[in-house]
Amino acid sequence: MHFIAPLKNDETCVVKSAPFVMDILACQWKDQAAQRMRTGDRWQNQKDRETALMFTAPEGNDISPTSIRYHFKELVTEIGVPSCRGHDLRHTFAVLFLQNRDDVKTVQTNLGHAAADFTLDVSGMSPGG
Repeated sequence: MHFIAPLKNDETCVVKSAPFVMDILACQWKDQAAQRMRTGDRWQNQKDRETALMFTAPEGNDISPTSIRYHFKELVTEIGVPSCRGHDLRHTFAVLFLQNRDDVKTVQTNLGHAAADFTLDVSGMSPGG
């Protein structure tokens, strides 16, 4: 399964997800369908898979970025990780995949970077750094 995500330069990025991720998202879709049934006419999200939000507040509306940051910070604190932002996960992804000898071009594409050199630089994996 692939997801198409908009980038900040208005281009799109296709991301191939691992099968276990797709299983998790399928469970989320089923849970959301049950929530949609309980909520009835108050549901505010799209119902079709192509345009619906995957994660929503209880009545189908957007989850506020402030709420996401708050809960992320709670989880990070709970597992004993020092200060960490959601964006830091992108860098962690790059480092882990490159350390495991994944192809830099694949990592570059998954992150939506224009050049492999940039991917290596931001992950701290460039030969000179």
